[in-house]
Formats: sequence, C-alpha cells, structure tokens
Amino acid sequence: MRKKAVQIARLSDVFLMVSLAFAHCASGATAPDLLSTWFPLATSPSCKPLTPTRLNTYDIADSQLTQLLQDTRTAIQQRKSGALTALFHPRLTMQVEMLAKVFEIEKNTVGVKHEVSDYQLWALRPQEKDHNRVLCEEEPILIDTLYGYPLQMGYWIQTSGSEDLGRFFVLLVHDRSTWRIGGFRFQRWTYLKKNAEDWAVAADASDREKHPVLAFFQRDLAQKLLAGETRFTLPQPERWKEVQGQTFSTLAFETRVQKALQGDKAVYIATALSPKGHSLLLRFGMDREWSSTEIRSHCEKVAKKFWVDPEFAFLQGMRCGYVFPKESREKDGVMGSVYVERDL
Repeated sequence: MRKKAVQIARLSDVFLMVSLAFAHCASGATAPDLLSTWFPLATSPSCKPLTPTRLNTYDIADSQLTQLLQDTRTAIQQRKSGALTALFHPRLTMQVEMLAKVFEIEKNTVGVKHEVSDYQLWALRPQEKDHNRVLCEEEPILIDTLYGYPLQMGYWIQTSGSEDLGRFFVLLVHDRSTWRIGGFRFQRWTYLKKNAEDWAVAADASDREKHPVLAFFQRDLAQKLLAGETRFTLPQPERWKEVQGQTFSTLAFETRVQKALQGDKAVYIATALSPKGHSLLLRFGMDREWSSTEIRSHCEKVAKKFWVDPEFAFLQGMRCGYVFPKESREKDGVMGSVYVERDL
C-alpha cells in the first residue's frame, strides 16, 4: 500500500537531483521475456504500473531485477552511499561522495530516523531506439527515459521521518543481461506538514482573502515541491504557474519587494524555506568587499523593513547574499550569505 502521510520540514534544498543519461546507445540483451509479457501489443511509448503482491514485493519473473529493487531500497534505508554506488551503471562513474551528499540532504529533510517504502513502480517501454518521455496516466507523470534501452523501470521510493516526507526517483535500465541504475534523484515532498497540493489550495484561499504576496509564496512553493527537472514531469506545476501569472505575476512580486526595500536594490529575488516558515532570499550587487559584521548589520536592517511591512507579516526569515558584478546572481558569491531569523 502506498503511503501518503505528511510530516514536518526543516531548512534544506527543495530538491537535490542527480540526473544522469548516456551519450550513446547501449548494446546487449533487452529482457525480451518481460518486454513481451508487459507490452505484448504496444507499438508506441507505454507505461505499466506494477502492483506489489505484498509490502515492497512484486511478482516479477526476473531475479536480477527483483534483487536490484531490494538492494536499492536497503541502501536508501541504511543511507549506505557505498552500497548504492555499486548498483549504478559503470558508465556513470558515480562517486560515493556525491551520494553521501544526497543522503545528507535527505536526512536534513526527513530527520535522522526514517522509514523507507515503495511508492510506485512502473515498467516503461520507450519508443524504439529513441529518447522520449513516457506518460504514466494513473499518477499522472511524464518520465524521461534513457536512449537505447527498450525496457526501463521507474522506481519511486518514499522516505518519511519525524521532520518531513521525501521521495527518491530511480530509473533502472537493462544492460548486457543485467539491471543497473541509470538515473537517480531526491526531492522534498512536503514542507511544514503540507504537500504541494495543500500549498496550492492555501494560495487560492490567500487570493480570496486579498493577500497576493502570501499567495505568491504559497503557489511558488507548490511549484518547487513538484519540480521534476530532467527525470520526470508532473502537470500540476505548469497549471499553478499559469494561475500565478493571472493573479500576481513574478514581475509584480519583484516590484513589491523592491518597494519594501526602501532605497536598497536587490539584483536577485526569490522565495526560500526556513525552519519556521516562509523566508525571502535577496542578493545585492557589491563594488567592494564587506566584513562579516557589515554584511550581518546590513541584512538585519533590510529584514526589519520587511518585519514591519503588513504584506510581509508572514515572513519568518531573511537570507541576504552579496555578489560582485562579474559573479552570477543565481548563486552566492565569494562573500557568501547570511541568514536572519525573525525574532517574534
């Protein structure tokens, strides 16, 4: 049975993605027995959801695939990056340190103690000799398959703990008579006990109550929680993005933030998560280096402008970053950033 519980969140990335693909078509066996069993008449990209016969167990006539599913789940349950690395396709040259970072993000998201369970398993038949998206209508979800593998598996694993709920999406490919991991990513699934749909509903309510700035934060969060990046796509974020543009656009939001700055000017504006609730991320352009004391003092002054602004009364924190002209505005510069928590 698939779990759909929601827990509680803390500050971390909304999602961390290790998106991997092969540059060339692979040769070798294609698991023809499973292919003909699951897709006897299919001539176009197809998806078949598999139902477990009991908890985390499937009736699959392929012992190697069954073992890989079990080994993947066990490695995630135990957060063993070394054991999980060994399951990846050798062309990916997966590093233990990279997966250790993924597990650290997952631990910060759901808590130290966690329970792991299967959420969904799909058999995927891409178009022959092509890279394409396969639609699984029951979820619904569009899964990006890898080039050159006639049979692939989409494996969604749920992890829940005292803090929050997250999911690993694993793409499995059949290569040279064995199964390997060909794609892997983790993402946060809930924040402050609410999943993406909950945040979208809250945004609609905020719109009705004439709180457009709060609604923007809530709807933006809903979109981020379901952002699938390169491995899969869910339809909800696009729908919410359209609503966002019709109610309170990104330009309107940024204009409102600049107004609240009262003279300061941010070169980058974004919503952010914090341990207690919604936060604002601002980056400022710099022409000289500031000391850590100057940076914190400036951020505290900026934060106070928002603490007293009624439209931003819901904010629980402020992160300020400082970048030089030649540095990217999309990430922290050499001066880094500082976080100021609201003292209620």
